Amino acid sequence: MFDVIIIGAGASGLFLWTQLPKNTKVLIIEKNDTPGNKLLLTWKWRCNFTNLNVNASHYYWDSLDILNWYFKEFWPQDMISFLNGNGIETKEEDHWRMFLKSNKSKQLLDFFLKKNEENWHIIKLWETVLEIKKDDGYIIKTDKDSYKTKKIVISTWWKSFPQVWGSEYIFQFSKEFWIDIEDPIPALSWIITSEDLSNLSWSSVNANLQIKDKKGNLLHQEDGVILFTHWWISWPLVFNLTLHICKYYKKLQDLTIKLSINQQDITKRLLSYLKAPKNLKNYILTLHPKDFKDWETAKVMYWGVLLQEVNENFELKKASGIYIIWEALNITWETWWFNLQWCWTSAHHCAKNLC
Repeated sequence: MFDVIIIGAGASGLFLWTQLPKNTKVLIIEKNDTPGNKLLLTWKWRCNFTNLNVNASHYYWDSLDILNWYFKEFWPQDMISFLNGNGIETKEEDHWRMFLKSNKSKQLLDFFLKKNEENWHIIKLWETVLEIKKDDGYIIKTDKDSYKTKKIVISTWWKSFPQVWGSEYIFQFSKEFWIDIEDPIPALSWIITSEDLSNLSWSSVNANLQIKDKKGNLLHQEDGVILFTHWWISWPLVFNLTLHICKYYKKLQDLTIKLSINQQDITKRLLSYLKAPKNLKNYILTLHPKDFKDWETAKVMYWGVLLQEVNENFELKKASGIYIIWEALNITWETWWFNLQWCWTSAHHCAKNLC
Protein backbone atom coordinates (compact mmCIF):
# COMPACT_ATOMS: atom_id res chain seq x y z
CA MET A 1 0.00 0.00 0.00
CA PHE A 2 1.18 3.53 -0.81
CA ASP A 3 0.96 6.34 1.71
CA VAL A 4 0.05 8.85 -1.01
CA ILE A 5 -0.85 8.60 -4.68
CA ILE A 6 -0.71 11.81 -6.69
CA ILE A 7 -2.80 11.95 -9.87
CA GLY A 8 -1.06 14.26 -12.35
CA ALA A 9 2.66 14.88 -12.93
CA GLY A 10 2.31 18.55 -13.78
CA ALA A 11 4.02 21.35 -11.86
CA SER A 12 1.89 20.95 -8.70
CA GLY A 13 2.16 17.18 -8.53
CA LEU A 14 5.92 17.26 -9.08
CA PHE A 15 6.50 19.98 -6.48
CA LEU A 16 4.23 18.26 -3.95
CA TRP A 17 6.35 15.16 -4.53
CA THR A 18 9.47 17.04 -3.35
CA GLN A 19 7.73 18.29 -0.20
CA LEU A 20 6.92 14.84 1.21
CA PRO A 21 9.28 13.06 3.62
CA LYS A 22 11.80 10.60 2.21
CA ASN A 23 10.29 7.70 4.14
CA THR A 24 6.83 8.35 2.64
CA LYS A 25 5.80 5.72 0.09
CA VAL A 26 4.59 7.87 -2.84
CA LEU A 27 3.36 7.06 -6.34
CA ILE A 28 2.53 9.62 -9.01
CA ILE A 29 0.36 8.63 -11.99
CA GLU A 30 0.56 10.60 -15.25
CA LYS A 31 -1.53 9.91 -18.33
CA ASN A 32 1.05 11.38 -20.73
CA ASP A 33 4.34 9.78 -21.74
CA THR A 34 6.36 12.66 -20.26
CA PRO A 35 5.91 14.65 -17.02
CA GLY A 36 5.70 18.42 -16.72
CA ASN A 37 4.58 19.20 -20.29
CA LYS A 38 2.95 22.51 -19.40
CA LEU A 39 5.79 23.44 -17.06
CA LEU A 40 8.25 23.02 -19.91
CA LEU A 41 6.24 25.36 -22.14
CA THR A 42 6.04 28.13 -19.53
CA TRP A 43 6.88 31.44 -21.23
CA LYS A 44 8.53 30.00 -24.32
CA TRP A 45 10.39 27.24 -22.48
CA ARG A 46 12.03 29.77 -20.10
CA CYS A 47 9.96 29.03 -16.96
CA ASN A 48 8.30 32.14 -15.54
CA PHE A 49 7.91 30.39 -12.19
CA THR A 50 6.30 33.16 -10.09
CA ASN A 51 5.47 36.87 -9.84
CA LEU A 52 6.75 39.05 -6.98
CA ASN A 53 3.47 40.98 -6.93
CA VAL A 54 1.39 37.96 -5.87
CA ASN A 55 -1.64 38.73 -3.72
CA ALA A 56 -5.31 37.74 -3.71
CA SER A 57 -6.35 40.74 -5.83
CA HIS A 58 -4.86 39.02 -8.91
CA TYR A 59 -6.93 35.86 -8.43
CA TYR A 60 -10.57 34.81 -8.75
CA TRP A 61 -11.92 32.37 -6.18
CA ASP A 62 -14.85 31.82 -3.85
CA SER A 63 -12.93 33.41 -0.96
CA LEU A 64 -10.00 35.78 -1.46
CA ASP A 65 -9.41 36.30 2.28
CA ILE A 66 -8.28 32.71 2.77
CA LEU A 67 -6.17 32.95 -0.38
CA ASN A 68 -3.93 35.62 1.16
CA TRP A 69 -3.64 33.41 4.24
CA TYR A 70 -2.27 30.59 2.05
CA PHE A 71 0.16 32.92 0.31
CA LYS A 72 1.54 34.20 3.62
CA GLU A 73 2.43 30.59 4.38
CA PHE A 74 4.39 30.17 1.12
CA TRP A 75 5.16 33.42 -0.72
CA PRO A 76 7.07 33.91 -4.00
CA GLN A 77 10.19 34.62 -1.92
CA ASP A 78 9.82 31.20 -0.30
CA MET A 79 9.88 29.54 -3.72
CA ILE A 80 12.88 31.65 -4.76
CA SER A 81 14.69 30.62 -1.57
CA PHE A 82 13.79 26.97 -2.18
CA LEU A 83 15.25 27.08 -5.69
CA ASN A 84 18.33 29.09 -4.72
CA GLY A 85 18.97 26.72 -1.82
CA ASN A 86 19.04 23.86 -4.31
CA GLY A 87 21.49 25.56 -6.64
CA ILE A 88 18.96 27.02 -9.11
CA GLU A 89 19.60 30.73 -9.77
CA THR A 90 16.73 33.09 -10.59
CA LYS A 91 16.22 36.58 -12.02
CA GLU A 92 13.52 39.26 -12.17
CA GLU A 93 12.11 40.67 -15.43
CA ASP A 94 9.28 43.06 -16.37
CA HIS A 95 5.95 43.10 -14.51
CA TRP A 96 7.64 41.54 -11.43
CA ARG A 97 7.97 38.19 -13.19
CA MET A 98 10.60 35.74 -11.95
CA PHE A 99 12.51 33.42 -14.31
CA LEU A 100 15.21 30.81 -14.03
CA LYS A 101 18.56 32.48 -14.73
CA SER A 102 19.34 29.65 -17.16
CA ASN A 103 16.22 30.49 -19.22
CA LYS A 104 15.56 26.74 -19.39
CA SER A 105 12.36 25.23 -18.01
CA LYS A 106 13.94 21.80 -18.31
CA GLN A 107 16.35 22.72 -15.51
CA LEU A 108 13.43 22.88 -13.05
CA LEU A 109 11.79 19.71 -14.37
CA ASP A 110 15.08 17.80 -14.15
CA PHE A 111 15.54 19.02 -10.58
CA PHE A 112 12.07 17.82 -9.55
CA LEU A 113 12.64 14.40 -11.09
CA LYS A 114 16.10 14.02 -9.52
CA LYS A 115 14.82 15.14 -6.10
CA ASN A 116 12.05 12.57 -6.12
CA GLU A 117 14.35 9.83 -7.37
CA GLU A 118 16.55 10.52 -4.34
CA ASN A 119 13.46 10.16 -2.11
CA TRP A 120 12.62 6.78 -3.69
CA HIS A 121 9.29 8.10 -4.94
CA ILE A 122 7.81 6.29 -7.96
CA ILE A 123 6.31 7.69 -11.16
CA LYS A 124 4.12 5.82 -13.65
CA LEU A 125 3.81 7.48 -17.08
CA TRP A 126 1.37 6.79 -19.93
CA GLU A 127 -1.18 5.44 -17.46
CA THR A 128 -4.78 6.66 -17.22
CA VAL A 129 -6.87 6.57 -14.04
CA LEU A 130 -10.18 4.85 -14.72
CA GLU A 131 -11.76 4.51 -11.29
CA ILE A 132 -11.30 5.28 -7.59
CA LYS A 133 -12.99 3.05 -5.01
CA LYS A 134 -13.22 3.41 -1.25
CA ASP A 135 -11.71 0.46 0.61
CA ASP A 136 -9.37 0.31 3.58
CA GLY A 137 -8.09 3.56 2.17
CA TYR A 138 -8.62 3.75 -1.61
CA ILE A 139 -8.06 1.55 -4.64
CA ILE A 140 -7.10 3.33 -7.86
CA LYS A 141 -7.71 1.37 -11.04
CA THR A 142 -5.86 2.45 -14.18
CA ASP A 143 -5.78 1.10 -17.73
CA LYS A 144 -2.68 -0.89 -16.74
CA ASP A 145 -2.86 -1.81 -13.05
CA SER A 146 -4.50 -1.28 -9.65
CA TYR A 147 -2.94 0.46 -6.64
CA LYS A 148 -3.93 0.72 -2.99
CA THR A 149 -3.28 3.90 -1.04
CA LYS A 150 -4.11 5.65 2.21
CA LYS A 151 -4.47 9.10 0.62
CA ILE A 152 -4.94 10.62 -2.84
CA VAL A 153 -4.03 14.06 -4.21
CA ILE A 154 -5.66 15.15 -7.47
CA SER A 155 -3.37 17.71 -9.09
CA THR A 156 -4.53 17.46 -12.70
CA TRP A 157 -4.62 20.61 -14.78
CA TRP A 158 -7.18 22.11 -17.08
CA LYS A 159 -8.50 21.22 -20.49
CA SER A 160 -7.11 24.53 -21.76
CA PHE A 161 -4.00 24.12 -23.90
CA PRO A 162 -5.06 20.71 -25.28
CA GLN A 163 -1.86 20.71 -27.34
CA VAL A 164 -0.09 19.67 -24.11
CA TRP A 165 -2.79 17.14 -23.29
CA GLY A 166 -4.69 18.86 -20.51
CA SER A 167 -7.03 16.72 -18.46
CA GLU A 168 -10.76 16.58 -17.84
CA TYR A 169 -10.34 13.93 -15.15
CA ILE A 170 -11.54 16.19 -12.33
CA PHE A 171 -14.98 16.35 -13.99
CA GLN A 172 -15.21 12.57 -14.23
CA PHE A 173 -14.13 12.24 -10.59
CA SER A 174 -16.60 14.87 -9.38
CA LYS A 175 -19.54 13.04 -10.91
CA GLU A 176 -18.49 9.75 -9.31
CA PHE A 177 -18.12 11.30 -5.83
CA TRP A 178 -21.03 13.78 -6.07
CA ILE A 179 -18.74 16.80 -5.81
CA ASP A 180 -20.15 20.21 -6.80
CA ILE A 181 -18.35 21.57 -9.85
CA GLU A 182 -19.28 24.11 -12.51
CA ASP A 183 -19.02 23.54 -16.27
CA PRO A 184 -15.74 25.02 -17.52
CA ILE A 185 -15.41 28.17 -19.62
CA PRO A 186 -12.24 29.09 -21.57
CA ALA A 187 -10.70 32.22 -20.04
CA LEU A 188 -7.63 34.44 -20.43
CA SER A 189 -8.70 34.19 -24.02
CA TRP A 190 -9.14 36.34 -27.10
CA ILE A 191 -12.63 37.80 -27.47
CA ILE A 192 -14.48 37.31 -30.75
CA THR A 193 -16.51 40.38 -31.75
CA SER A 194 -19.47 40.86 -34.07
CA GLU A 195 -17.52 43.58 -35.88
CA ASP A 196 -15.19 42.87 -38.79
CA LEU A 197 -11.82 44.18 -37.61
CA SER A 198 -9.78 43.01 -40.60
CA ASN A 199 -8.88 46.60 -41.56
CA LEU A 200 -7.24 46.93 -38.14
CA SER A 201 -5.68 43.48 -38.10
CA TRP A 202 -2.36 43.23 -36.23
CA SER A 203 -2.44 46.87 -35.18
CA SER A 204 -2.61 47.91 -31.53
CA VAL A 205 -3.71 50.92 -29.53
CA ASN A 206 -3.52 52.15 -25.94
CA ALA A 207 -7.05 52.60 -24.58
CA ASN A 208 -9.37 52.67 -21.62
CA LEU A 209 -11.57 49.59 -21.86
CA GLN A 210 -15.05 49.49 -20.35
CA ILE A 211 -17.49 46.58 -20.32
CA LYS A 212 -21.18 47.38 -19.78
CA ASP A 213 -24.36 45.32 -19.52
CA LYS A 214 -27.43 45.95 -21.66
CA LYS A 215 -28.73 48.48 -19.12
CA GLY A 216 -25.51 50.48 -19.41
CA ASN A 217 -24.17 49.50 -15.98
CA LEU A 218 -20.37 49.50 -15.81
CA LEU A 219 -19.08 46.01 -14.98
CA HIS A 220 -15.35 46.63 -15.28
CA GLN A 221 -12.84 49.09 -16.69
CA GLU A 222 -9.09 49.01 -17.14
CA ASP A 223 -6.35 50.83 -19.05
CA GLY A 224 -3.94 49.03 -21.36
CA VAL A 225 -3.02 48.00 -24.88
CA ILE A 226 -5.47 46.28 -27.24
CA LEU A 227 -4.41 44.17 -30.22
CA PHE A 228 -6.82 43.79 -33.16
CA THR A 229 -6.84 40.51 -35.15
CA HIS A 230 -9.52 40.21 -37.84
CA TRP A 231 -12.60 39.32 -35.72
CA TRP A 232 -10.86 39.24 -32.34
CA ILE A 233 -9.30 41.50 -29.77
CA SER A 234 -6.33 40.28 -27.78
CA TRP A 235 -3.39 40.96 -25.41
CA PRO A 236 -3.22 41.00 -21.58
CA LEU A 237 -5.88 43.67 -21.10
CA VAL A 238 -8.40 41.53 -23.02
CA PHE A 239 -7.28 38.29 -21.37
CA ASN A 240 -7.98 39.77 -17.93
CA LEU A 241 -11.32 41.13 -19.12
CA THR A 242 -12.55 37.59 -19.79
CA LEU A 243 -12.15 36.78 -16.08
CA HIS A 244 -14.44 39.66 -15.13
CA ILE A 245 -17.17 38.63 -17.56
CA CYS A 246 -17.06 34.82 -17.32
CA LYS A 247 -20.13 34.82 -15.10
CA TYR A 248 -21.99 36.54 -17.96
CA TYR A 249 -20.69 33.99 -20.48
CA LYS A 250 -24.13 32.63 -21.44
CA LYS A 251 -25.33 36.20 -21.98
CA LEU A 252 -22.15 37.51 -23.54
CA GLN A 253 -23.97 39.09 -26.46
CA ASP A 254 -25.88 41.34 -24.01
CA LEU A 255 -22.62 43.10 -23.16
CA THR A 256 -20.89 46.03 -24.85
CA ILE A 257 -17.17 46.85 -24.95
CA LYS A 258 -16.23 50.51 -25.25
CA LEU A 259 -12.67 51.56 -26.05
CA SER A 260 -11.87 55.17 -25.18
CA ILE A 261 -8.74 56.40 -26.99
CA ASN A 262 -6.97 59.69 -26.33
CA GLN A 263 -5.96 61.98 -29.18
CA GLN A 264 -2.23 61.25 -28.69
CA ASP A 265 -2.86 57.49 -28.95
CA ILE A 266 -5.13 57.40 -32.01
CA THR A 267 -3.62 55.75 -35.10
CA LYS A 268 -4.18 56.46 -38.79
CA ARG A 269 -5.79 53.04 -39.26
CA LEU A 270 -8.22 53.67 -36.41
CA LEU A 271 -9.10 57.11 -37.75
CA SER A 272 -9.85 55.52 -41.11
CA TYR A 273 -11.86 52.70 -39.52
CA LEU A 274 -13.91 55.10 -37.39
CA LYS A 275 -14.29 57.58 -40.26
CA ALA A 276 -13.62 60.21 -37.60
CA PRO A 277 -12.15 63.72 -37.96
CA LYS A 278 -8.65 64.49 -36.71
CA ASN A 279 -7.87 66.42 -33.52
CA LEU A 280 -10.75 65.18 -31.36
CA LYS A 281 -9.80 64.98 -27.68
CA ASN A 282 -11.18 61.47 -27.39
CA TYR A 283 -12.31 58.68 -29.71
CA ILE A 284 -14.76 55.87 -28.91
CA LEU A 285 -14.80 52.44 -30.54
CA THR A 286 -17.77 50.28 -29.60
CA LEU A 287 -17.52 46.51 -29.94
CA HIS A 288 -19.97 43.69 -29.26
CA PRO A 289 -18.51 40.47 -27.80
CA LYS A 290 -19.74 37.33 -29.47
CA ASP A 291 -17.73 34.56 -27.83
CA PHE A 292 -14.39 33.65 -26.29
CA LYS A 293 -11.93 31.97 -28.60
CA ASP A 294 -11.45 28.19 -28.41
CA TRP A 295 -9.78 26.01 -25.78
CA GLU A 296 -6.56 25.84 -27.81
CA THR A 297 -5.85 29.53 -27.23
CA ALA A 298 -7.36 29.86 -23.74
CA LYS A 299 -4.72 30.19 -21.04
CA VAL A 300 -6.94 29.00 -18.19
CA MET A 301 -10.25 27.34 -17.40
CA TYR A 302 -12.85 29.26 -15.39
CA TRP A 303 -14.63 27.02 -12.82
CA GLY A 304 -13.59 23.84 -11.07
CA VAL A 305 -14.26 22.13 -7.72
CA LEU A 306 -15.99 24.68 -5.50
CA LEU A 307 -14.25 25.87 -2.33
CA GLN A 308 -17.19 24.70 -0.21
CA GLU A 309 -16.32 21.10 -1.12
CA VAL A 310 -12.90 21.15 0.62
CA ASN A 311 -11.62 22.07 4.06
CA GLU A 312 -8.76 24.52 4.64
CA ASN A 313 -6.24 21.76 3.89
CA PHE A 314 -7.87 21.01 0.48
CA GLU A 315 -9.26 17.70 1.75
CA LEU A 316 -12.69 16.80 0.39
CA LYS A 317 -15.44 16.98 3.00
CA LYS A 318 -17.36 14.18 1.27
CA ALA A 319 -14.35 11.87 0.84
CA SER A 320 -11.76 12.11 3.62
CA GLY A 321 -8.27 11.26 2.47
CA ILE A 322 -8.72 12.78 -1.01
CA TYR A 323 -7.18 16.20 -1.62
CA ILE A 324 -7.74 18.63 -4.51
CA ILE A 325 -5.07 21.20 -5.37
CA TRP A 326 -4.02 23.79 -7.96
CA GLU A 327 -6.00 23.97 -11.21
CA ALA A 328 -8.56 21.33 -10.23
CA LEU A 329 -9.99 23.86 -7.76
CA ASN A 330 -12.26 26.73 -8.74
CA ILE A 331 -9.50 29.33 -8.96
CA THR A 332 -8.23 31.42 -11.87
CA TRP A 333 -5.85 34.36 -12.13
CA GLU A 334 -4.85 37.34 -14.16
CA THR A 335 -2.17 37.09 -16.81
CA TRP A 336 1.49 37.98 -16.13
CA TRP A 337 2.09 34.50 -14.72
CA PHE A 338 0.48 34.39 -11.33
CA ASN A 339 -0.43 30.75 -11.98
CA LEU A 340 2.64 28.87 -10.81
CA GLN A 341 2.81 30.56 -7.42
CA TRP A 342 -0.61 29.14 -6.61
CA CYS A 343 0.74 25.79 -7.79
CA TRP A 344 3.65 25.95 -5.33
CA THR A 345 1.57 27.39 -2.48
CA SER A 346 -1.29 24.88 -2.70
CA ALA A 347 1.10 21.92 -3.06
CA HIS A 348 3.24 23.09 -0.12
CA HIS A 349 0.20 23.53 2.13
CA CYS A 350 -1.29 20.19 1.12
CA ALA A 351 2.01 18.37 1.75
CA LYS A 352 2.20 19.76 5.28
CA ASN A 353 -1.11 18.13 6.11
CA LEU A 354 -0.67 14.79 4.33
CA CYS A 355 1.90 13.13 6.58
